[in-house]
Amino acid sequence: MERTPNSLKEFDIPFSGLKVGLHEYEYTIKQAFFDSLESNVVDESDLHLIVQLEKQENLLTLFFEANGTITGACGRCTQPVDVNIAFKERLFVKFGEENFETEEIVTLPEHAHSINIAEILLELITVHVPIVIVHEDEDDCDPTYLEYLTGESEEEQTEEEESDPRWEALKKLKND
Repeated sequence: MERTPNSLKEFDIPFSGLKVGLHEYEYTIKQAFFDSLESNVVDESDLHLIVQLEKQENLLTLFFEANGTITGACGRCTQPVDVNIAFKERLFVKFGEENFETEEIVTLPEHAHSINIAEILLELITVHVPIVIVHEDEDDCDPTYLEYLTGESEEEQTEEEESDPRWEALKKLKND
């Protein structure tokens, strides 16, 4: 297993001394978490995470539940926009020498005593961040950027919309 930076040691879950059953851990994921993993997925983060570890004789099951917000750059105007993130996921951890991993299964060596969930969390959060982050309402976007992108001001756009001859012809048909 890879060495974990000291800043991510809080995400180590030692399971060798735990009793069989359910154990719960809580985390707050701030921007420092992403910085420690050298990830630029988000600009800011405030996620609350509950991890439940169910220990069985030869298997661990991890349940992840996250709620909170991330901040990213709007894809239209590049200004910050908050996005709500909420998910529930499950991961099985089995033990063995073969390195068999899927989306829901991770394999640890037989002699492992703990698991660091930092990389797993990064992957789960990344999967749940929208591919394109934009303001829900285009009116929330920075008008200066929108003006630059379209090449015309809001006043010019409104005048053009009002004087479009196609719409005038349709209005005449509707009134007749």
